[in-house]
Amino acid sequence: MTSLGAVLTTVAPSVGLGVIFYFAMRWVLRADRNERRHLSELDRQLDAAQARHSSPPAEEIPAAPEVN
Repeated sequence: MTSLGAVLTTVAPSVGLGVIFYFAMRWVLRADRNERRHLSELDRQLDAAQARHSSPPAEEIPAAPEVN
């Protein structure tokens, strides 16, 4: 039983670091995915706002007649 305890004692730090690394990378990738989603939504909103402001008016206002 002592050899099993020695093996577990030797492997435990590596497994622990592996688990910590897994959760850290998972957190980073989820944060990146969420940020990209929010940025694309912001880009869509800005494009829509820009399209609304740059569209020509529906009808032209006639120019005032010149007075001589």
